[in-house]
Amino acid sequence: MLNGPSAMKVGETRTVYANVGVKVPIEKLRESIRPGDQKVEGVLAVSSEMVAILNGSGFKIAGRTPEQQSVAEGFPAVWSWDVEAKESGDQELEATLYAVVGSARQRIASYTHKISVSVKPQTWGEWFKSFQGEIDVVKGLVATLSAAVTAVMGWLVLYIDRRRRKGSGATPSEAT
Repeated sequence: MLNGPSAMKVGETRTVYANVGVKVPIEKLRESIRPGDQKVEGVLAVSSEMVAILNGSGFKIAGRTPEQQSVAEGFPAVWSWDVEAKESGDQELEATLYAVVGSARQRIASYTHKISVSVKPQTWGEWFKSFQGEIDVVKGLVATLSAAVTAVMGWLVLYIDRRRRKGSGATPSEAT
């Protein structure tokens, strides 16, 4: 079973799941489905070792689980990926599952399916909010730099004042 979002916004990150099971109740395989997500169920050739790969040119995809996993009867094998939408428009995510067979550990394409994802552009408010963390870091750096400049300027004023008084021969109590 493959499930993922049907709609996203640019910059948004969602999770896509591929669930495989041998003699696993379908309800158990459907546990990761979220409301509003699309799901695709299919039949595939299964081996004791499987590989799952997710691709999509309009997305940044990061695996959350190992690419190759063991498949045991009665237990679901679950692959998941964090998917960040990078381009607006109608995009596709393609999941390919491979059965790993033989002593040479050959991969045989067992199942391939594409899901369509409608990616909407961010609003100005969402775009600004996505940069809020970076803005907070810049504000912190500016505050730190301002404090350092203030300390250096204070030291410089004291240093110049002491040199001026030392050059005139006045003691600090006489100068006031």
